[in-house]
Formats: sequence, C-alpha cells, structure tokens
Amino acid sequence: MPASSQSVFSFPNDEALSAAAAQDWLTLLQNSSGAYTVALSGGRIAKTFFAAVAGLAKASGANFTNVHFFWADELSGPTSVASGRRTRKVIIAWPGRIC
Repeated sequence: MPASSQSVFSFPNDEALSAAAAQDWLTLLQNSSGAYTVALSGGRIAKTFFAAVAGLAKASGANFTNVHFFWADELSGPTSVASGRRTRKVIIAWPGRIC
C-alpha cells in the first residue's frame, strides 16, 4: 500500500487557520498559469479567511487579473412539515445566471 500524501494540521484558532490557508491559496494562485476559478462561500471562518487573503494579497501585490470569482452558497429551503428538517442545495451564482 502506497504511503499517504495527506497531512493533518492543527491550529490554535480561526485566525491562525485562516492565515495558513490564505498563504497556501495565494501561493497556488501565484504558481498557476491561465484562468483560475474560485467559488467564494460565506460563513464564520470564510470572513476570517477573506480578511487574511486581502491582507496578504495587498502586502505581496498579488495579481488577480486571471482570477474569476463566483459566489457559492449552501441555502436552506423551506422547512418540510413532515420532517421538520430543511432541504439544502448548493447554489453557484454569477452575473445573470444561477445554477
């Protein structure tokens, strides 16, 4: 059986996790060629992550010319009377279109 290339990292808080993820993502972005597509979601950790990306991008002069941003969100549908649970679906939206 081949050795696993996966690693597990532990962070003391959301800010440390966000900073590490932002640095890794910006490194991937800088090393990519051609168009780069990113789906942005919401949530508590996303807000911290976006702030970390913005700060690092500004400091490093990251180029977002070839990056295409889309909003992605997991929305709750109407509450089911029978189960009391909410149905969920993934929405990807861009100007003029929702899939």
